[in-house]
Order: sequence, then C-alpha cells, then structure tokens
Amino acid sequence: MADQPQDMISLNHPDATRIDVAGGKAGRLAVLLAAGFPVPEGFVLTTAVFERFLTFHGLGQEVTAEQVMRSPLPDDLRLVLASKLKELGDGPLAVRSSGVAEDLAGASYAGQYETILGVEGLTAVEEAVRHCWASAFSERVRSYRHQRGEAGAAPMAVLVQRLIQADAAGVAFTANPVTGDPDDTIVSAVRGLGERLVSGEASPDEWIVRAGRAECRSQPENALQESQVREVAEMARRIEAHFGSPQDVEWAIAGGSIYALQARPITTLPEARPTPGEELSPRDWLTRGEVPAGFWAREDHFPLPITPMFASMVTGIASFGFRAAFDELSIPAPARQYVVVDGYAYGGSWPDAQRPTREGLAAFEEKVATQHWRSVLGRWPQIRRGAIEILRQIQGMDLGALSDDDLHGHIRDLDGHLRDWMAVHFTNNISAVPPLHAFATSCQERLGLQDTEALELLAGASEASSRSATLMEGLAAKVIAQPLLRAALDRADAASRSEIQELFRPYLEEYGWRSPEFEFCLPTAAEQPEQVVQLLREAVTRLEAGKGGAAEAARQRTETRIAQLKVQLPDDAARAGFEARVRETQQVYGVRDDDVGLTLWGLGLMRQALLEAGRRLTERGILADRGQVLFLLPRDLDEALSATPAPDLRERADIRHADFLRQQTTDPPHVFGAAPGPPPPLPLSDDARRVLAALAWFRNRMGAAAPQPAEGQELRGLGASSGAYRGLARVIRAVDELDRVGPGEVLICPTTNPSWTEVFARIGALVADGGGILSHPAILAREFGIPAVLGTWTATKTIPDGAVVEVDGSAGLVRWTDVEL
Repeated sequence: MADQPQDMISLNHPDATRIDVAGGKAGRLAVLLAAGFPVPEGFVLTTAVFERFLTFHGLGQEVTAEQVMRSPLPDDLRLVLASKLKELGDGPLAVRSSGVAEDLAGASYAGQYETILGVEGLTAVEEAVRHCWASAFSERVRSYRHQRGEAGAAPMAVLVQRLIQADAAGVAFTANPVTGDPDDTIVSAVRGLGERLVSGEASPDEWIVRAGRAECRSQPENALQESQVREVAEMARRIEAHFGSPQDVEWAIAGGSIYALQARPITTLPEARPTPGEELSPRDWLTRGEVPAGFWAREDHFPLPITPMFASMVTGIASFGFRAAFDELSIPAPARQYVVVDGYAYGGSWPDAQRPTREGLAAFEEKVATQHWRSVLGRWPQIRRGAIEILRQIQGMDLGALSDDDLHGHIRDLDGHLRDWMAVHFTNNISAVPPLHAFATSCQERLGLQDTEALELLAGASEASSRSATLMEGLAAKVIAQPLLRAALDRADAASRSEIQELFRPYLEEYGWRSPEFEFCLPTAAEQPEQVVQLLREAVTRLEAGKGGAAEAARQRTETRIAQLKVQLPDDAARAGFEARVRETQQVYGVRDDDVGLTLWGLGLMRQALLEAGRRLTERGILADRGQVLFLLPRDLDEALSATPAPDLRERADIRHADFLRQQTTDPPHVFGAAPGPPPPLPLSDDARRVLAALAWFRNRMGAAAPQPAEGQELRGLGASSGAYRGLARVIRAVDELDRVGPGEVLICPTTNPSWTEVFARIGALVADGGGILSHPAILAREFGIPAVLGTWTATKTIPDGAVVEVDGSAGLVRWTDVEL
C-alpha cells in the first residue's frame, strides 16, 4: 500500500500542522519546525490511522484500554510503519501521544496520555503506538473529559521522533506559574532526560530569568551553566511570541544544541502578583499605584470599588477566562484583560499584544467554517452537570474539620474551579455572538426591528434568569394553600419560623450559597435566612394581589409578538425560516445567564473558605476579626497559613480597609489612555469577517458607552427593555439595600447580576449606571417585561431617592421630578 498523507506523514509535511490530523502535541511541534525552531526529526501516525485501526477491529467508543492493547495493527499499516522507521534510521525513539484535544489553551491534558522513551525496533514501536492509543480510553482520561463535559474519546495521533540523548533537559514557563508575572521565565533543569523531572525522580535546578538576567534559586543537579539557562529562556520566549500566549516548553540540550520537545499554552496561570519579599505599600496592590499602559475603560460589571482579595483573585480569573475563550475559538484579536486602579476594575488590553500569526488565522477560518460555536454550546449541559456535582460536594464540606494545609489547598482548588467556570462562561458567551448577531441582523432586514426589539423576542428563553423568583413564588403558593403555614409566616417566634425555614430548604440548597454580588464581602442567603423569609413574604403578597408570574407573563407576550411578526412575512417559507431562527437563538440565549450562576455559586463558597481562614487567623491574633481576611492578598494568606511564626497582618488589613472606604467616595476616570484606532485589515474570508463584525457588535452592546451629563432633570442611557413606566425612585448602591425597594418602585442602582432576580418580580422599572442591551440587567428586565434604561453611569448620583421617575425604555430616557404621586 502506498504511503498516503492521511496515514503517516513526516513532521515537516504541511498537513502535520493541522490539529485534526496530527493532534495537539505534534501539530504544535510541526508549526515550530516550519518556523525554523530546532525540533527533533520524526513522523506522525495521523488520526486517520487511529480511526482505521478502530474500524478494522470493530472497536467503538466503549472499548477498553486492554482491548486496544490486544489488537494488532493491520498488516498494511504495519508495512507503512516499517517504511517510516527505515527512513528515520536506527537509534532509540520517543513515541508520544498527540490527542486532538491535547495541549490546547482551554485544556492541556497534561499527564493524561502516554509517552514512551527509548523505543527501538518495529515490534516495540508498534506496541508503544498501541499504548498511546489505549491511553485515550483509560479511566483517568475518561474522568478528565467527563469533568470538562466532553463525551467519548478524542481522536488520537501518535508522534514518533528521534530520542535526544540529552545532557540536560527540563521545562521553561514563559510566565511565572506561581505569581503570574509575565516578565519572569522559570527554567527547571535536570541532568539527562527530562523524564526524571516529570516523574518526580529528581529535584530540579530552578532558575528565574528576568530582563536577560538569570538568577539561580536552587541547584541540586548542577545541570546548566547560566549562559545555557539564558539560551533556553530566549528560545522559550521566541516560542511564546510565535504562538502569542504564555507557554510551557519542554526542552533538551545535547552536544551543545538546544531542542524544543513540546510547547503548550499555560492553562492555569494565576493573576500577576508582586514577587515574594517585594516591599510594597498595602495600597499599591495590583497596579502598584500606577495607571497601566494602554487603553482601559471602567468595567461596568464592577461599578463599585472591590476588595483586595476579590480583585487579586477574580481579576486574574476573568482575564484567564477571556484568554481561554479566545484561544478555544481562535479569535485573531487580543483577549480582554482586567486591571484594578485604586480599587476600580478596568477592562482593555496591553499595548504590546501580538499580531495574529498565519497559523492563528487559519485556525480561526476553520472554526468559522465548521461553526465551532455549535460544538461549544452543545457540550454545556454536560459541563453544567459536572460543575453542579462539584459545587454540591464543596457545599457539603466541613471546613472546620480541615487542617490549615488542607484548607489552604481547598482555597487553591476552588480558585482553579473558578478559573474553569469563568473560561466556560466567556467561551459560551462569545460562542453565542454569531447566532445572536445573525438573528438581530435578520430581524432588522426583514422586519425593520432595532436591536432591542429583536432581543425582546428572546424574553423567556433564559430560564435561569427568572428561575429563583419562579421557585420562590412556587413556595409562596404552598404557603397560601396551607393556612397554618400562612399564619406561621406572619408570626415572629422562632418555633413558627423553623417550619417556614424547612419549607424553603430546597431554595437554599440551590441558591443559598450563591454570592449576591461579584464580590466576597456580602453575606449569602444561607448566612441570613431572615432575608429569605422576607422574600417569601413578598412573594406571598404578590400572589395574593394577583401580581405574580411576571416571567411567565413576559414569555406569553413574547409568543404573541412573534405570532404578530410572522404575519408580516411574505410567505410560508419565510415564516418557517423566521420561526426556526427564533427558536435556535432562544436556545443559545438561554445559556448566557445559566453559566454565570455557577461562578456566583463558586464565589459564595470561596467566601466561606476565606472566612474560615479569617476565623482561624483571628483566634491566633493575626487578624482583628475574620472579615479582615478580605483585605489581604492571596500571598498574605499563603504566608499566614504556612509560615512559622505567622506575621501580624492587622495593620496591613486596616490600611487597605481604610483605602476601600475612601474609594467608595471617589469618582474615578471613565477611561485611561487613548482609544486605539481600528485594527489593520486581516486576510480573512467574508464569513470570518462577519464573525469579527459580530464580536464588535456584541462588545458595543454589552457595556455602557462614555457617560453623558444630565441635562436638568433628564438623563440619557441605553434603552435595553422597551415600555414606559412612572413611579417612585429607590436608589440603592448594593444588594444589602434591596429590602428598601418597595413594590412598583423604580430601582436605581449601579448594576445587577442574576442573584438579584427576586427584586425584578416586584419593581416597575430599572435604571442602572452600567450595562448594555446584552448585559445581565437587560436580560433580567426583558425576562420580567419591565422597562429598563442602562449605561447612564451617573443615575445613582443624580436621581434623588424618592423622586418621581418616568422611565422610557424604548428611547433610553429618564426624567424625574420631586412631586409626589
């Protein structure tokens, strides 16, 4: 049989750079080889060989690793393998798994698949290849894929290379994996093969390279000279520049030459923090008192100052999530990053972002052509189930029974889960953009609808947005149906309340531990059950007054409006096409608030873990009270839980707390830096350009534009949910003030998130400082059918509490007077 490209190909073959053909590991090495990097010679058994092998033996997705090992290569493939080995020549080889899902930005699969070193001869290579294939069906890989919401085995290629008889080998990280500092390159090295490092057989030399200077942290192996360390770091940095993101590079040195053995994105990079021992003022955390270079705009998801612990953790998580999403979808643009300046969050990108490579553009074209967004959104239900299982396990933990080390590890693990869920959230959100944009464009072209009008046709699709209010009204209906429960709800004694609290236990299990804000400083519903009793009482009052079911009423209005619009279309085919597009877009739209609920749940559980750490540190005199832990940084907490003796952190926390209170009285700039001009044109297909246009459309409608000054007693913003309403203004700054908002009042607030759902069931309209027509407040307003004006930036500062407000959600206009109704 002739050697066909789809069977076994040299690493320098053009198809070897394709992930679907050669897998992640081989594909990335082929890209580096084509770019001139020193990569050992080799060839690839492509994914087509893997599929032919399974088909030949009648093996499906339920095959076991043992069955794969017992099944020989078909004779024709064995002949091709023998030919390829002859071309490669004698000598020991490295046989490496190269899964299609491996070494990607969203998931490294590090340590999940097999690598066999020192293989010689056809029989041994064939056996090693089967070992690699079998690893795709191992229990550890099945478990890993299940946690990520991925079913079955991913396609597998196998890379066969000359084994470098290394004098020294190791790994190089182009960003500090502990502190997240992008200016550090960390080089670990051992004598001989790098397998001694990976297996844990040897403790490596550790070097840190910054600005061309190499500093040795430990040197038990004495494997490298300083000049060699710098050479390794320089090669790793060039690989980072080529791929456009921080890299984990495996390398080897033999005979004075350096080789790149593997390169993969760093998938768990923490937020950048000052290096240990660096003397900084407590108020200089994160930005070190300086405005970062580039263009940064206030992040309206966080319109208020944020605590140092939240900022240090979550700013890094959000930046990681955006990078992971852009990598998953191969978007040829810098991913949004987050920084904090004097307590306020800003979003933007660094000015030295890498331009997209030719390979990156090709990957983006492929994702567009295959509508990769469908695959991303399709795996959400399985990811959701796995995440909820993890959250329930964490929720059931007895934190007080953990040792300090275990609690410290638990906080780290939860931080890792939050990174995963934030990556899922941003990837889902961005994947929803192309169909949302296509739907809005179609509605404008065929029916003359503006964006807000088109999006209102999706009201009712985001069940997660209204589910907590619907669940509470269901409990209220039970109370109304049982006179004893109804009487117990009105009584104040503890005995009657216990019966009521038992009733809303299911509500607390699902929503009780979710953070009410994107923050750690506010208590969850489970910490203050009296708040839940009040929500239940309000739901009972609404139902008894015939004002319940706002979300269901909005859904019914949506269906009526869809039916009215269908009549305007010219024929049955157009009507059927419109109906199909509406239903598909509703399904996509429904994911957007569902996944952020997992992040809020995780944040609430992180709060509990941090407060447990704060309780212990308070008992030891390290903090004045447990709440001070939120004014530490993760490095402070690391030191307090592991150092002996632990430092006194009370003064440090007090200074940051005082700064936090001061920040709440400031009015920071809306932007820093000059807005960048339009990006240079990219050589892309029309379909790919449309996707980039959709992303720009989404970005412009997700957040608020620059603030417009109020004119007298009139303020303009973004009309996010149509309709007009007149009522009393209730100005609140945070979720803990929601009990001040009465039925039918106009909620004036900085922003909202899905945890605010219950208040939407009772208000008449919404006005917010932040948000755009695709933001969470807009979704909630449309779900409940109330007018909303967002993106005002100054509503909470200019509209008096108790004023009479007229809200025009169609025109994006708010007027107020001081006259009572």
